Formats: sequence, structure tokens, C-alpha cells
Amino acid sequence: MANATMSKRVSQESRIQRCLELALAAARTAAENRGCDIAILDMHGHTALFDYFVIATGASRRQLHAVSEEIDHKLEDELKDKRMGIEGYDESKWIVLDYGSVVIHLFDEDTRKFYGLEALWGDAPLVDLRESLREFESQLLPMRNAAPASEAIETDADPAESNETSAEESQVDADDGAGEAAADETATDV
Repeated sequence: MANATMSKRVSQESRIQRCLELALAAARTAAENRGCDIAILDMHGHTALFDYFVIATGASRRQLHAVSEEIDHKLEDELKDKRMGIEGYDESKWIVLDYGSVVIHLFDEDTRKFYGLEALWGDAPLVDLRESLREFESQLLPMRNAAPASEAIETDADPAESNETSAEESQVDADDGAGEAAADETATDV
């Protein structure tokens, strides 16, 4: 009985290690194709459906297609894994590549902000990519502080405050513009 338990644990650990290898390969491929805000969420403690989310943002439909196709090439042809499904390729705002235990989410910037997967799964730890993707560090999502993810997300500035400030600044700018226009009219009348 002890051998069966030990064998099952080793098998589970090697499966998780393989999934991490796939997730890191997908993240590296996204970085090599100029994806940005790249992150891997460690999901294996939060759901039995998958172990890792890889999340990246692309600047255009063409770039999202290229990243998706290159990830497929890397994971299927080189690492011999099989994609189970793909969604959103034609619309190209949110492409989901389902490799079973690893799910890759490729977003355009607005769609990523709208759905906020990092906030939705805020208690899932981020995999530290700084070491394995050092040459792409500027393209990685910044690591959260040691505080729990939900606190790190909640410490961002209140959007209502920033809107009030920008509305006030806009009014000041508009007043300055009106004053400058009046000064210009006076100068041309002289």
C-alpha cells in the first residue's frame, strides 16, 4: 500500500512538472513573439481541471494569430503534446488554447482588462518567470508582493479618484485653453 501511495505521489509530481514545462514553453514562445504582460498562474491548488494558466497580451489580430500558431508549433511539434481545443481564433480578441492541464489565454489589451483573469483567480500564485525568461523581463507581468494576491490587487488606486482628478485637470485645461483663445483674439484686435 505504501508503494502505491509513493508511486502515485511521484506520478503526480512528474505530471505537474511536465505541465510547468509546457506552461514555461508557452510563455517563452509568447515572449519571443513580442507578447507582453506575460504571466503564469499556478492553478493546481485551486481547481482539478487544469494546473496552469498562461496569460499574454498581443497588440494586434495578426500578432495574436502568430503567437497562437507558434505556441501550437512549440507544444505539439517540439514537446509532443496535443491541443484539445481552440476558441476565439477568428475573433482574435481572446484566443484560448486548451492543452488539458495547461490553458493559454491570449488577449488583446482591452479584452484582458475587461475579463481580468488575474483578479478573478487572485488567490492563485504567479509562477516567477524572472529567472527562466530573464531576457524578456520587460514583457513579463510584474510579480506581486509577498501580500496575498487579493490584497495586492485591492491596493491599486481607486478608479473613481483618478476619474475625479482627470475631470478636474480637464476642466483646468479647458479653462486655460479658453483664456489663451481670448488672449489671442485680443492680440489680433490690436
